[in-house]
Amino acid sequence: MLRRCLSSSSAPVRLRRSHRESFFGGRPELAREGYIYACADIRGRYKSEGKFIMSRPLADHHDPKAVDESTDTWDTVDWLLKNVSGNNGRAGFVGTSYPGFLAMMAGIDPHPAVRAISRRRP
Repeated sequence: MLRRCLSSSSAPVRLRRSHRESFFGGRPELAREGYIYACADIRGRYKSEGKFIMSRPLADHHDPKAVDESTDTWDTVDWLLKNVSGNNGRAGFVGTSYPGFLAMMAGIDPHPAVRAISRRRP
């Protein structure tokens, strides 16, 4: 996670979820611009629990035990807002290629904090 040092104001969280090592090639320019920049491994990759399924199909969101990339995204945003100090209660997603697909999943039954999604080449 990257964030601007010595900042007294709250900042939005910019999140990148990936199936590859998430923090390789972090985005310090986003931290310099005042964002809290976080990277997360998706289910079943590296230090993330569960079974990895590439392009996991959408789950029935009426089933509280169902999981897919959108439910995992909701949980990630919720955890970050509750556990990272200095956030302003807003979150946005960035991603290119498969992480772009993962960013778009944040828009399916989105967490109320999700305000922006930027994807390239999903």
